[in-house]
Amino acid sequence: MSNYAKRREAEALEKKQNNQKTAVKALIVIAVLAILIGGGYYLKNKSSKNQNGATATGDPNYNIDDYVKLGKYEGVEANRIKAEVTDETFENKKKSLLDAAVEYADIKDRGVQKGDKVTIDFDGTMNGKAFNGGSGKDHEYVLGEGSMIKGFDEGLYGTKVGESKTLNLTFPKKYDNNPDLAGKDVVFEVTVNKAQEVSYQPKWDDLFAKKSTNGEYKDIASYEKKVKEDLLAEAKQNSEDTLKNDVWKVVVDNAKIDGYPEYVYNTVKQKVSANIQSVSQMYNMSTDDYLKYFAGGKTMKEYVMTYVNSQLVSEKLIKDLKIKVSDKEYAKLAKADLKTYGAKNVKELEESYGKDNLMEHYKSEKLYKYLVEKANVKEVTQDEYTKIQQKAAKKESKEK
Repeated sequence: MSNYAKRREAEALEKKQNNQKTAVKALIVIAVLAILIGGGYYLKNKSSKNQNGATATGDPNYNIDDYVKLGKYEGVEANRIKAEVTDETFENKKKSLLDAAVEYADIKDRGVQKGDKVTIDFDGTMNGKAFNGGSGKDHEYVLGEGSMIKGFDEGLYGTKVGESKTLNLTFPKKYDNNPDLAGKDVVFEVTVNKAQEVSYQPKWDDLFAKKSTNGEYKDIASYEKKVKEDLLAEAKQNSEDTLKNDVWKVVVDNAKIDGYPEYVYNTVKQKVSANIQSVSQMYNMSTDDYLKYFAGGKTMKEYVMTYVNSQLVSEKLIKDLKIKVSDKEYAKLAKADLKTYGAKNVKELEESYGKDNLMEHYKSEKLYKYLVEKANVKEVTQDEYTKIQQKAAKKESKEK
């Protein structure tokens, strides 16, 4: 997949899931904190190093009470999304499963048309100069599915494999994915490297159930039941993760944080920077682009500070609430994590992450569970939750 299309897909997913506190955009993300603590980055000793061997600077011996004064953390208001599988959710899943099962055969003697799968190289320029994210190599996609701007696919119709086309196009006047390109004229030089047409279009029937599950399900009714069960499990997990994140955000917002230890900032920055680098390389983005699209335009320091503040509040709460994990609890939790972290046994897990780090991680998870249990939770539908988040976002935007 090309740089341009990957970023467009990532942005589309980001926009769609904005109100669900996805891992890349949520201000306070429990999963990231767990990685920070359990992934070998938050060690209170002078030899703490990141994966590249860099040692975090600063004094690891500090008094957390000097930096954090807790606000209300018990009984905070939060919403739990009702875990359900709507007709729309199922139909979307059904479509994705059918689309993924479509089979294609090479096109030999005609130009491409809507519905064909093509592999292309393209280079975009604006005023004669290349623009960020406007080029791609061996980008594979289905013509007419709407992943490219208007006129791109249409301009390729009739082009044969090996041929090139020059497309003079204009970005939409309203282009939320990248406002800098909105309404701008661009030129794309495109070469079709490969083209395929549909050779098998699956239907939602018994044959599809058998074929897509290697015979595990022999009729569509039983397979459909399994799909809905999986969707419900996903909905339940999303509901709990969203509730946990929302409760935690309120708890952090309620706390008063006065400065931070240099050591904490540096250890957190190492991990956040590594995550940014990983995602940026995947989508061929710069750090500035990452911050623009996935961090709401924050500066690097502002973005890092969201996690620093979370880390400090987490430490303070664990200390004040005297949260501990017994050896018996640790053994049970570590064993349950073997599959998650791809370890064969607890010893291997500890060799990868460190027992002390894992212990701190489990303390944090115990803390989050405690806060959720103490929260004043109201159950809402996904639509209701979305509206609540949109209202909150507008209020926050006005306050800025």
